[in-house]
Amino acid sequence: MAEPSVIEERFEKKLTSIIKGAEQRGSGYLDDEVNEIRSLLLKAGKNEWSARPRTYAVLKMIDMPNMMDQFVDKGLSDYNLPYTVGKVPLCIRDPTLRRNFVTKQHLVLTDIKGAEGGDHASLGMLENLR
Repeated sequence: MAEPSVIEERFEKKLTSIIKGAEQRGSGYLDDEVNEIRSLLLKAGKNEWSARPRTYAVLKMIDMPNMMDQFVDKGLSDYNLPYTVGKVPLCIRDPTLRRNFVTKQHLVLTDIKGAEGGDHASLGMLENLR
């Protein structure tokens, strides 16, 4: 197996830093962090992935970033967040990983107040307004 290039190592180090920082804070990703993930994915040539930085972050948190292509192939985007355990795409078969996905996704969801300023919000978050 080929050794990772210096660029790949920097990419992984920076992404890991962003992911761990958000997990340790427990308060979710800052918009700047989501934009940085998008930018890193673009620089790595992952154009389709870069359009889904929040989904990528959740998959990275559960150590399943290799599932990103399946989300892309199914036409899923960050706007599909949040998922319930039963709605997590079946490419993630393990029940524990499915629960972990649902548990971790709260870290990438934008507060509704931020959405008023044009930030990302999902329909699942808007249900609380009814």
